[in-house]
Amino acid sequence: MAEIAHNHINKAYIADNKGGLNDITRVICIVLPNSFTICGFDDKSHLILIDQFESEQQWSLDFYKSKLVNRSWESLLRKTIAIFIDTQKELLVPKALYSESESEKWFKKVHFVEVDERIESVQLKDKAWYMFTLPADVRSLLEDHIQKVKLLPIAAYQFHKQAKANNIVECCVSPGRAYITLYKDKMLHWHRVINYERAEEIACEVKLVCRDQNVMEDELIFECVAIAPELSSVVAELSEYFPRFEDGIDRNIVKDNSWAGTAYLLQQLNSCAL
Repeated sequence: MAEIAHNHINKAYIADNKGGLNDITRVICIVLPNSFTICGFDDKSHLILIDQFESEQQWSLDFYKSKLVNRSWESLLRKTIAIFIDTQKELLVPKALYSESESEKWFKKVHFVEVDERIESVQLKDKAWYMFTLPADVRSLLEDHIQKVKLLPIAAYQFHKQAKANNIVECCVSPGRAYITLYKDKMLHWHRVINYERAEEIACEVKLVCRDQNVMEDELIFECVAIAPELSSVVAELSEYFPRFEDGIDRNIVKDNSWAGTAYLLQQLNSCAL
């Protein structure tokens, strides 16, 4: 394991494996409004590489393009199997009710869709369709440079496996955004992506929903992970609000604890992409 700090907008983790980057057989990318992350795994799904780049501007095409055309990443990006992206507006549609044309009409009744936004839909394993928007120019850029890969919402991992507890909230925090899903009696009951400035806002949202859904706090597991190491303080603060809190971290994934939460999340995203 080695920590690399090229400058204030780049940070990386590289595992202490003998083959180094040559062992990487598949890659997933994460696109946030102000960051781009490349994650590499070997053929046994061991995490080899995390490289995160940050931008001061949101949804900057020049920023994303500078990573996509970087020759040092060219061979790795050809191994990309999925791109996970921050969603701007979301709607879950039950499988039995979904039709592409009608569901887009519903979506536009729930959300105002800008002319420069594109609506995407993916089918989840939990018998539902996840509809979301992203900037159309960002979508086109990704299509031009990374072709024939899955485009998935970051929250997709929260629907990928059966709930591990009767009542559980799965939460992922990114800078200013939280992706939250509630399972009650192991059934999907609620999902939302919210903006936040303080951890308290996330906690209040979850507590209100649990009250509405008649879920008692002492019967609820709250599992939370962060998409970047610097957000570990948000996760730590959230732990103070829920008596049955779990950070979801498997510390066997990486040796550096500062990356443990992010590495755990990336493993979940990798499972979704397979």
